[in-house]
Amino acid sequence: VALVQEPSLCAQTLDMMYHLSSREEDRQKMFEAGITPDMIDLLQHIPSTRKLEKGLAGLLMNMTLHPLCCEELIQLGAIDHIFRIIQKSQKSQRDDTKQVLLKALRNLSRWTKFLQCRLQATLEIQDVTPLLGVAKDPASYMHTVKEEGVGDNVVSQTSLYWEKHFWDAHVDFIMKHSFHCDNDELLIEWMGILTYLTVDDLPGGVQWHDLLDDHHLSIVEHFQKLLDPCHDDLKLESIIWLGELCSSKECSYWIASTNLIDIIHNLLGQCSTKKEQDAEMRLQILLTYEQFLLYEETRFQVVGGDDVVDQILDCLKEESSLRLAAETCLILIEDFDRDEDGVPGEIGTFILQRRYEEMIGC
Repeated sequence: VALVQEPSLCAQTLDMMYHLSSREEDRQKMFEAGITPDMIDLLQHIPSTRKLEKGLAGLLMNMTLHPLCCEELIQLGAIDHIFRIIQKSQKSQRDDTKQVLLKALRNLSRWTKFLQCRLQATLEIQDVTPLLGVAKDPASYMHTVKEEGVGDNVVSQTSLYWEKHFWDAHVDFIMKHSFHCDNDELLIEWMGILTYLTVDDLPGGVQWHDLLDDHHLSIVEHFQKLLDPCHDDLKLESIIWLGELCSSKECSYWIASTNLIDIIHNLLGQCSTKKEQDAEMRLQILLTYEQFLLYEETRFQVVGGDDVVDQILDCLKEESSLRLAAETCLILIEDFDRDEDGVPGEIGTFILQRRYEEMIGC
């Protein structure tokens, strides 16, 4: 680590550390040796006209796979520094270097999403154990309040995550580049970052449906392009993001007002011709359907899609994770397609009939 501070040896040292940091145990050693402040120092002093060293970009990408290093990098301003480099050096940085920087941002966004999940688990059990190994000081993300009149040892905890403002200054920039990028490799990373952001990462007073309204045309155009030949990972990230979005009634209204669900139906249809290769794609589509089925506005478009229920039923014959996702979708469809007496409707009856035929081998 000390060699990084030597100008004559810095580039070679970074290249070596980049390759060494591919293993978790070596990342741990580098973190313990204090590599994080040195990486931040190098990021801070990169002129906008100078190309980023491949070794530094690669090391940053690998070290952001280490949870505690992610936390320290973010606390030292890594997100702001990386966005500054991307914004001010659009022409000086090669696409492959930008891709590595975006991968690092994607890893950081994965950590912030993971942190929020662990914070939720902590709130449920009112104990910081889920945050151990994720955050160096779990208490810094929690606000503890003693409840009055119920005893000295009874306290309640709330999350302080929203007050950290890790991403809110960059959300608009991320949205613009996620839907105005003509390089699929870079676009995959932009969409990956977007997928890990939650409502608590948005600027104050802004909800997802506000951003959807602001970028309506570009979002619809982006999904329309997925029907043309493009990278499968781009399709996957876009489908995952759409499913994540459908977590509020306002977003479900917005999605239902577009043709996005029909596009997802078409992608599922494309998968049916090469099932083995597209098992992951089908799984992500079914997981997205699960979210759509929770809201009336989007539910009708899923159930009413051409051959959609048939294709979901076909997934019951596949491997366990795909079969489980299909079962969940079918249960939701059956539960919602009942009258007030619990009698199955036309679609629910069709599903039950198909299940019975499969059971008896017809």
